Amino acid sequence: MVGNADVITEIRLWAAAWKSGKSQKPLLLVGPPGVGKTVSAYTVAKEMGWSLVEFNSSDQRNEEAIERSVSAAALNASFTGQPRLVLLDEIDGIQGTQDKGGLSAVLTVLKEARNPVILTANDIYADKRLAGIRTFCKMLQFKKVAYPSIAKFLREIGEKESIDYDAVSINELAKNASGDVRGAVLDFESLARGTKKLTLEDVQKSGYRERLDNIFNAMRVLYTSQSLSDIRRMRSSVEVDHDLLKKWVEENIPRQFPMQPSLSLAFDQLSRADIFDGRIFRRQHYGFLKYSGDLSASVGINAPERAHGWISYQFPAILKKLSLMKNSAKKSTIQKIQKHEYGSRKRIAQELVFWQDFLSDEKQAVDWVHTFEFDEDELGFLLQTTASSAKVKRLLERVEERKNPNRSHATVSAEPPATGPKKSKKSTAVNAPVPKSEEIVVPVEQSEEDSKNQTSLSRFFN
Repeated sequence: MVGNADVITEIRLWAAAWKSGKSQKPLLLVGPPGVGKTVSAYTVAKEMGWSLVEFNSSDQRNEEAIERSVSAAALNASFTGQPRLVLLDEIDGIQGTQDKGGLSAVLTVLKEARNPVILTANDIYADKRLAGIRTFCKMLQFKKVAYPSIAKFLREIGEKESIDYDAVSINELAKNASGDVRGAVLDFESLARGTKKLTLEDVQKSGYRERLDNIFNAMRVLYTSQSLSDIRRMRSSVEVDHDLLKKWVEENIPRQFPMQPSLSLAFDQLSRADIFDGRIFRRQHYGFLKYSGDLSASVGINAPERAHGWISYQFPAILKKLSLMKNSAKKSTIQKIQKHEYGSRKRIAQELVFWQDFLSDEKQAVDWVHTFEFDEDELGFLLQTTASSAKVKRLLERVEERKNPNRSHATVSAEPPATGPKKSKKSTAVNAPVPKSEEIVVPVEQSEEDSKNQTSLSRFFN
């Protein structure tokens, strides 16, 4: 456990009282995601030698399900004679429609429980229906964990996992976590996976996490909630764009729905969202975005089965591959610059930030690109844009024209017209004969506008 030492002491005293035969009020652990509410219940059960019975947001929590499962666990002793710990995780996630009668059944359990009961919630005051639960429980408030404690924990993980890191990058990662220990560990795992290395540049690129509704918590709600209104609310609260959220959903569907037919249904719904995105692109009709957003965010709403327990959601693999491609472009760019400049790779890498200014003037940029022979990936990296952007293409076209000055000639290949040549306003001959060659020669006396059109056609046909 990291942080909240006073709360952990309270939980231990509460468990010790149960161990000595003194019944206690159920515990209500309240606090933001990732600070240790659920894991503290796991830990106290392990320390006391109790069996753990857990009910979370992915389980049915209506009146019938709670009376059948939770009541039996809370009222009866285990086979060993030892108390069993009943964990009701995320009690504030009980829905008013899908979990009809669930809250009243929970209140009954809290009044009659003969075994230790722990409830967790992110925000116990958001729903007035939860006032009764506060009455029958002893509430303990978990706070966000201070970043030095998180940094110390991350350093311990780095040592045990043999990950190459430095103190600055670990501290930055801990600060970015905003008090969420679980989020910090997941970020550390995501950034160091495969490379076994953590750099400050990686941490800075990963950006700041949204703590209240971070992407990991959002994925859990999107996959497990049966309420479309709750899914829409969560989707709007997460500060990631539509395309990035789709990538997260696609990456983690097999982890949440490993069994058939849930897996097929989830991917089928995501593919339907992709169809609407295609229509948005072709027709520029952004009214379809509401359909695409609902379809991609609610892939689990019709799933008959899903994986239970804690799911370790992963960062989209495609984005990591693109990041590796960007690193490859950086490496090749440095190598090409080093051929023409004296200096270490480290110094050249530090000076790359100035290249966007070097290339801001197009005329000068053509000289630079021609000299260093940058390709589209390297040029996109230097300009902080994509390799297929219009700016990159225009620069490469100018460089190609410089290499081949005769490429932009004033002739265009064409087939002779079947009905004979049309009359030209500028031509002195009424019926000019078609040249034997398949090339139509541009008349000398053409207008300036015709000349511009002809030049653009020549470029088009190379």
